Amino acid sequence: MRHTTPWFRFVATTASGAMLLSPTLAAAQTQFNAPQYQTQAPAAQPSPAQPNPQQVEDPPALVGRVANIAGTVSFHTDDQTEWVPATLNYPVTSGGTFWTEPGAHAELEVGVSRLVLDQSTELGIDTLTEQSTVLTLDQGGVFLWVRDMAPGDTTVVRTPRGQLTIAQPGHYVVLAGDTDHPTQITVLDGAGQLDGAGATTQLQAGQTVSITGADPYQIAVGPQQVPQFAAAEMAREHPPALAAAAAPPPVVLQMTGGDALVGVGEWQASPDYGRVWYPPVQNDWVPYRDGHWAYVAPWGWTWIDNASWGFAPFHYGRWVQIGPRWGWIAEQPGVRVVQRPVYAPALVTFIGVAAGVAAGAAFAHSVGWIPLGPREIYRPPYRHSDNYLRNVNVYNVRNVTNYRVTQNNVFINRRAATMVPRDVMLRSERVATHHQAVPQQVLAQARPIAGRPVAPTR
Repeated sequence: MRHTTPWFRFVATTASGAMLLSPTLAAAQTQFNAPQYQTQAPAAQPSPAQPNPQQVEDPPALVGRVANIAGTVSFHTDDQTEWVPATLNYPVTSGGTFWTEPGAHAELEVGVSRLVLDQSTELGIDTLTEQSTVLTLDQGGVFLWVRDMAPGDTTVVRTPRGQLTIAQPGHYVVLAGDTDHPTQITVLDGAGQLDGAGATTQLQAGQTVSITGADPYQIAVGPQQVPQFAAAEMAREHPPALAAAAAPPPVVLQMTGGDALVGVGEWQASPDYGRVWYPPVQNDWVPYRDGHWAYVAPWGWTWIDNASWGFAPFHYGRWVQIGPRWGWIAEQPGVRVVQRPVYAPALVTFIGVAAGVAAGAAFAHSVGWIPLGPREIYRPPYRHSDNYLRNVNVYNVRNVTNYRVTQNNVFINRRAATMVPRDVMLRSERVATHHQAVPQQVLAQARPIAGRPVAPTR
């Protein structure tokens, strides 16, 4: 029996600041004197051709997401001992473990691949990188759709009676088994290799391998056996074909959560921004307001959106208001990059109001953020290398060689700033419920925060 406990709370400390925003915030296109955000390199910066002597370890470029939850689903990270409720759109990375209660199931997306957890399943995400995925299935069952594998990529599923190494894209079903039931691995299409019981067994499409006993194990290979939960998943994997104008750009389908934009909202061409996606929202909707913040290592404060499609548009790309509508830009026109887009916890600039600022005393204990607009630079508040800074911006900023130091952000979306009391962020409370209306004269005196907007404490 699994038990859930409330998510750990945080208490506030002070926020760090940078330079004041321009007094002319009301002018949407006015250039503002942005702070020179510092990376983790020493003051004497090496040239781009030289290695960074500090050897900064970058955060993962690839994460998964919790794409669907039905029933009671719990989760914990590798530094936690207690289970907490899983949350839609929560990022999935190395060290996380999921548990589905009887009658429940969960769906995880990792880049272009998908994992569905059957009821009464415990699945650990041991390793998740761009090249390697290692899962541990302690009990229950999991359906995997591995849609793409580059040369050298590996996907491994560990079970109590052996290890499956997936060799090709395809559909796979793994049942952990127990003392009364066999461990079963089914290759619906694709190919794999089972290592266990002191032997290696090659598996082809249409086969199921059953492993019984307890050291020594007995292995039997036969025709495929498809559990009911996996058959249901296969039945729904045939979405209707979309016209080219309605289909997302190829780069979107490389993003975790990009599939959720297929057939949702609408894509339109813009002379300034290329193809723009318009979400299915009401007229008063604003990006980064319908959701909450969670502190997720190693990035820090991470936006968790409430919408079923609300992952890719808040961790990649940029937002812009075109007329009365908000649109999302996945990539700048003319950008030609072959690498997978790099995940960011939230593409915003955090802002704060100093206690001594005139008319701003009521907001001295608040924190705010502005969605980044087209061609504006994301400067991560967490440790990173110069190479990471380039890669996380390369699809959205044209100048990818000198922008670290020379380019300031205009903050075209400054009028869409959201501000809440700091405790709302620390307690992961819903932002829309606590959003504060900020007078323009106060917003004009707000300042960008170069580091963490609020320091968390367990």
